[in-house]
Amino acid sequence: MIDVTITTTQRHDLLAKSLNSFAINAEIDISNLINKAIVNIDPVGVDSSYKETIDTVSLYFHRSDYMNFFNMPEKLSFPKAFKWCWSHTVSDYVLNLEDDWELLTEIDLQKMIDIMEAEPDLASLRLPFKPQDRYSMKNWKYFFPLNGEYYECPEHLKREVGFCGHPSLLRGEFVRNSAKLLSDDSNPEKQFHQHGDPPIMLELDKWRFGVYKTTDQAIKDIGRQWMVDNGFQKKGSKAFFKEWEKVNEQGN
Repeated sequence: MIDVTITTTQRHDLLAKSLNSFAINAEIDISNLINKAIVNIDPVGVDSSYKETIDTVSLYFHRSDYMNFFNMPEKLSFPKAFKWCWSHTVSDYVLNLEDDWELLTEIDLQKMIDIMEAEPDLASLRLPFKPQDRYSMKNWKYFFPLNGEYYECPEHLKREVGFCGHPSLLRGEFVRNSAKLLSDDSNPEKQFHQHGDPPIMLELDKWRFGVYKTTDQAIKDIGRQWMVDNGFQKKGSKAFFKEWEKVNEQGN
């Protein structure tokens, strides 16, 4: 079974576009593989209440046996949202989503599970953000070679680009082990990209990481344009993002 973790905000229009793409191309709304949705809704955005976001999630996770979990904190914090979602998973696998990614092509969740079942030390199969060729695919400035089934992160690059927050199928054991070690006051993705040997990096070192093989780019960032259209920006360093702010609050 798969738990779906979603970090979102009060922008149900964007969330609906994202979830609809996963309903069409990954069948998350009808798949008998899905256990429940675990959703953190941070108090920032354009909606007047949380109801729009909850109703949007419920459109796609609505079976009578679903026990969806929602968290609505008083203060916004992406690190806390991320940690809360990961800490409340129970299933063998986790489909980690954010509200600003659109799925562009069909993916087979059962096939992804089958790959991970065959390789117990594979922690993650993320969906490709860049085009692929027959032999490798680019991840930032690096290339992951095709190992026959998926594009595998080379061992020496795990601490730099092994994990990222793009939509991914993750092993539940890795998720819950990591959740216990994550700090809630710094960007979660950057915590997996550290020097030295803090506990979170030692956990990462135990696992292998890959990118699922599709016929083309699988996901598209739809959040950047939304932020421009609605007057938001990432506060402080974008690379170490923790929360948003209204552009006009800074006089920009």
